[in-house]
Amino acid sequence: MKDCLYNKYRLGVRRLVLFVISLNIILISKIFFIQVVEHHKYKSILENETVLKLDEEGERGKIYDVNGIELADNIIRYDFWVNTSEEFDKDAIATIFSQTFNKNIDYYLNLLNNKSHYVSIETDVEKLYCENIIKSIGSLRGLRYNASLKRFYPYDNIVSSVVGFFSNKQSGSSGIEDYFNDALSGDQLHVEHQILDNQKIKYAKTDIPCGKNIKLTIDLELQSILVSELEKGLKESSAKSANGVIVDPHTGFILAMASVPDFNPNQYQDFNPLNYKNRVISDSYEPGSTYKIIALTAAIENSKINLQDSIYCENGYYKLKNGHILHDHEAHGMLSVPEVFAFSSNIGMAKIAGLLSIQELYDKSRQFGFGVDTGILLPNEESGMLRETKDWSYLSNKSIAIGQEISCTTLQTAMAYSAIANGGFLLQPIIINSIDGQHLTKSPVIIREVTNPKTSKTILALLEKVVDSGGGSNAYLEGYSVGGKTGTAQKFINGEYSNSEYISSFASIFPIEKPKYVCVISVDSPDKKRGKHWGNETAAPIVKNIYKKIINQKGIKPETFFVNIDTNINRTVKQEYIDRTIIPDFRGKTLKESIKISKNIGVKIKPAGYSGRVVWQSIKAGTGVEDVEICELKVE
Repeated sequence: MKDCLYNKYRLGVRRLVLFVISLNIILISKIFFIQVVEHHKYKSILENETVLKLDEEGERGKIYDVNGIELADNIIRYDFWVNTSEEFDKDAIATIFSQTFNKNIDYYLNLLNNKSHYVSIETDVEKLYCENIIKSIGSLRGLRYNASLKRFYPYDNIVSSVVGFFSNKQSGSSGIEDYFNDALSGDQLHVEHQILDNQKIKYAKTDIPCGKNIKLTIDLELQSILVSELEKGLKESSAKSANGVIVDPHTGFILAMASVPDFNPNQYQDFNPLNYKNRVISDSYEPGSTYKIIALTAAIENSKINLQDSIYCENGYYKLKNGHILHDHEAHGMLSVPEVFAFSSNIGMAKIAGLLSIQELYDKSRQFGFGVDTGILLPNEESGMLRETKDWSYLSNKSIAIGQEISCTTLQTAMAYSAIANGGFLLQPIIINSIDGQHLTKSPVIIREVTNPKTSKTILALLEKVVDSGGGSNAYLEGYSVGGKTGTAQKFINGEYSNSEYISSFASIFPIEKPKYVCVISVDSPDKKRGKHWGNETAAPIVKNIYKKIINQKGIKPETFFVNIDTNINRTVKQEYIDRTIIPDFRGKTLKESIKISKNIGVKIKPAGYSGRVVWQSIKAGTGVEDVEICELKVE
């Protein structure tokens, strides 16, 4: 019986077993094919269906001025998107975006026809421009947004030359944003968010480390002054560009640095990329007469000259042994060394340079930092040009002494003048105060001693004379001691000096008695037809206006005019040779000139009025000084 039943169903059982085995083989093969052969394909499909991947970055570090004012911040911007795999209000979304961003509605309808879990509608939108959409987000089915922090510069162009801009890795960056990008950047993470069965998204909460904050040495108040006056000077002189820097000569701190025309980093893409350039460090040029302090310092230190020496300046025309002609823009005969400097005689300075060996002039130039970069922590710094002495010609030491055959940046000039202002030490310029509260170095960073205190005091006095009665008169400030030197240098174009394009500059120190600021201004190609190519006509007034505003903002008091004869009576430079035994004729002189003379004869000055020139004096000229303590002056 059993055999009969077995025989009856044997074929069917075998077929069933064969079917089950075959089915298992097919299923196992399919599973193997999915799990092994096309593993990556199906994993990708699964991830696309269940995972939303986003690259996220920690907040970028902020940039502050020296007083903690934010110069580069982060603000919320919005990316709008739709998951078109679920139901959404297609027409309503397209309509509101078309109205808000003034684009054709078909543009948005075509976007929304794409089937995806993430269809981007608009990206990187400031809240100001999408408030109506944000308010409507709850009533527009399917519309979503991601809020992210993007870079924002509260003061637009004011600090753009230094801070620069940052957009993203594709668009690039400039300035501090570029140089310190690694420090400022937050950590980057690849974050996965879960897509639920109902197509809703469950966002993962992540804590991504932020970038480091940077505090600069820039003082926003001084920076605003510098930019404002550069813009005015650029407009008034019809120049191509202008740049300037303000330095604390005792610390090397860069208090302000600017180049115009500049740009707004919030809309950097709307500006010529040339405007991104920080010309203070990236443009080198022949400095002209501002460079004369180098040869003069070397000659004084090496006892080649003293201030009582006189030099014949050939009445403005001097033919050298090789036939080259030197000219002065004003003809002079015999000048004292201080007058050679004050009146910026090229002939007189060339004769002083002739007393120096080429090695002495080269060494002093190199000591002051010319021909090498300053080491400032900013991108694209130029080192300028100072050739080795083996490449000098017969004319080179004379040319270099008057600021030709050499090129430098505005910052290099500023650091050289800072060395004069601080008693003889070349400092490294510092623009980073701290990173996340940690100072990079202890200031000042002394590179080397370039001259002695006695010589630096002598040069300071000479610089003051330039402003008081020489070629820098347009920087004169009644009641304050300003020193400086103008530069008017022909641009070297296509192998020859241009007769129409000049670099006009002014290097200054303020106040001379206790230097606090060094300011150097350079103006490229001011209008020669209006006489604006002279440094005293273009650059010096910019410096004067800068110092006037600094005086007002910082509350700097004028000099005390009731002068005690025991202070500073042994000035190295005399305004003129005077008889110390009699009262001089003060009439026609400025109050500052009168004070200098009074110090040398041991008489106190009591002025009535401070602006103008002396029109009356209480003690008659020629009176002996033995019994005179005070001389009253009327200044109008």
